[in-house]
Amino acid sequence: MYNTQFNPYAQNVNIVKGYFKKIPVLLLAILQFVGTGLSIAFAVVFSLWSTTFTQDMVSQFSSEFSGLSASDLNGLMQTSLVSTIASLVPTAIVCVLITVGYLLLFLKSRSSNPDSNPRAGATILFVLALIEMICSIIIVAALAVIFIISAVAVGVSASSSDFNAGPVLLIMGVTFVFIVFFVLFYSINKMRYFKSVKNSCSSINLYSDGAGAFGVMNIIFAVFTLLGLVSTALPIPLSSLTDEAIGKLAGFSLSDYIAGESFVLIVCFASVVMLISAVYMILEATVALGYKKYINNIKYNYQPANIPEAPYQPAVKPTYTAAPAAPVTYQPPVQQPAQTAQQPEPYTPPKTEENAPAFSAPSYCPACGSPIEQGAAFCTNCGNKLK
Repeated sequence: MYNTQFNPYAQNVNIVKGYFKKIPVLLLAILQFVGTGLSIAFAVVFSLWSTTFTQDMVSQFSSEFSGLSASDLNGLMQTSLVSTIASLVPTAIVCVLITVGYLLLFLKSRSSNPDSNPRAGATILFVLALIEMICSIIIVAALAVIFIISAVAVGVSASSSDFNAGPVLLIMGVTFVFIVFFVLFYSINKMRYFKSVKNSCSSINLYSDGAGAFGVMNIIFAVFTLLGLVSTALPIPLSSLTDEAIGKLAGFSLSDYIAGESFVLIVCFASVVMLISAVYMILEATVALGYKKYINNIKYNYQPANIPEAPYQPAVKPTYTAAPAAPVTYQPPVQQPAQTAQQPEPYTPPKTEENAPAFSAPSYCPACGSPIEQGAAFCTNCGNKLK
């Protein structure tokens, strides 16, 4: 049992995990790893064979390469072999990261831990697809420069002769547009597909942008790969025609190398690599198209689990009944009794010194303290004036 905090995106994470826990995702990681290893091995073996082939051809035509010594030739071949192997290092790193991305996507989806999120694997695949898209733009820009230079060169050569350069330029232009469309369309939709998977694991919405187009492009590339697989055996029957064309100059027979045992093994090696690549593309297209269908079914046909759908009940329009009106009886106005006017109170002027009460003399003289009579003006004992 895992004790976790509430995750508002847990429902979408479980939906994504429910799809990418399937075995085809694991097969993608395995095929990517195996195909990468075989491709690197094939590139090394083919470089060794081409080095031997070049050395033998130069030794047969030694008169044409009189200024090139054996040591110079060996150094040149070794440099070519080292550069070929060095160019495979970035490819190997990218393919290993793709394998890790699909493995994380599969293992995180299979985990019973509710905290496990396949977003890490989707993020790795998204970053790699973004880098691939940037590299595709750079390649397209380089192809555009090459196309412009080639078109100018063809036009200049045609102007100095009677050669009509119009069809050649048209074919070059169509080929350039075709390559640009496929390279950019594939890389952009691959980036959108893995971005949709990544965002679905950390959002309240589910996304499947680019999944359909990416799947269709993988199917197209798989068809071209299978056509290339058929064409790998063509050099063997064509070698006899090539020998007749060059007339076995200086005793050199191309069929001795093209139809030889070593070249046949190389052709078989290349066929296995191309077959694995075609199977990988078809499987990747199946996963991408299945993801789009899976998300669309959830988004547009989602029904809550274990909740029976209530039968439809038409809305009933409410009816209103007014209460019966009470009979109205005439009530005559009631006559209010007339109010009698109140009589004003008599006016009483304010008290002043004139209407103040008369001063009453004290009962004893304030000077000697002898009793005095009421109304006396002088004290009879000491003669003090009282008023």
